[in-house]
Amino acid sequence: MRILIIEDDESVRGMVARMLRAEGYDPIEAGDGRAGLEIIENQATVDLVISDILMPVMEGLETLRYIRAHYPEMRIIAMSGGGQFGPEYCLDLARRLGA
Repeated sequence: MRILIIEDDESVRGMVARMLRAEGYDPIEAGDGRAGLEIIENQATVDLVISDILMPVMEGLETLRYIRAHYPEMRIIAMSGGGQFGPEYCLDLARRLGA
C-alpha cells in the first residue's frame, strides 16, 4: 500500500512517516497540497492520502476537493489542529468532502 502524507509541519509529517515505517509501510511525503497532487499525478500509485487541512500554498480542503473530483475511489484521512476554529470545524468540512 502506497501512503502519501501531506503536511506542512515537518515535525508532524516526520512523526506520521516514522509511525507508518514502524508498521512496515514506505510513505511518500509532501509539504503542501500542490506538492501532494504532483506526486499523485506524476509518480507511483497512491492508495491512501493522509492530509492536513490548514496548509500554505494549497490548503487541505482544496486538495481534498481535487482528489475527490479526479480520483473518487482514493481513500483519504484528514487531520488538523484546527487553527483558530478548532479541529472539529475543519474535520467536519473534510468529512463532507469524503475524507
